[in-house]
Amino acid sequence: MQLFTVAGVSRNGTELKARFANSLDRARVLERVGHKDIALMELPIPMTKPTAAQWLLVNKFDCGDREIREVLGQEFTKEATARVRVLKVVKATPAPEGAEMTPAERQWHINFWRNNVLRNIHGVDILSV
Repeated sequence: MQLFTVAGVSRNGTELKARFANSLDRARVLERVGHKDIALMELPIPMTKPTAAQWLLVNKFDCGDREIREVLGQEFTKEATARVRVLKVVKATPAPEGAEMTPAERQWHINFWRNNVLRNIHGVDILSV
């Protein structure tokens, strides 16, 4: 997972695109290759692309510009949906009539939910916060 310290937008021809870099020197490179409307901002901490796009949106980087808001929103959703993948499809079979979970099975389910599901994207245990 790559982290960036600078994020923003630039226009190449008529297309406005989100830009991510690790130095504000990226603005000079973009200008040299013909980009216009270059707006880059240093991030407070290194962030991934979707986190940086969300941070820019929350901190009103778009200044009310609908086009900038759409570009950053697309970047945020594109990265978030790209990480979703199906590992294995398993057909669930219904439990037999009157079947109950044993205490050991119940404890396994509780541990599974605590260790795998009840964590946020940074791996912090939500139950301990």
